[in-house]
Amino acid sequence: MVELIPLGKVRPLSREARTLGDSLTLAVLTISSVIAVTLFVIRGVLDQLPGVFSSWHRAIEAMRASRSRGRNEGEPEHHHDD
Repeated sequence: MVELIPLGKVRPLSREARTLGDSLTLAVLTISSVIAVTLFVIRGVLDQLPGVFSSWHRAIEAMRASRSRGRNEGEPEHHHDD
């Protein structure tokens, strides 16, 4: 917190400077930690995307295949007497 210095009273600034330096150091460490964790999470998500896309593609293909099988089974069979 900021304190007002009464007139005529001089206090050494080393304590305030040290506290400001400590606060600044903690702020820098906190920000860099948040950035590191965020990048780690983003990397993990990006590493999983190929598997997700592959599964999505297989699911779409399976739905198309089951739909085409359903249509073929529903149609009457044509027998040719040659």
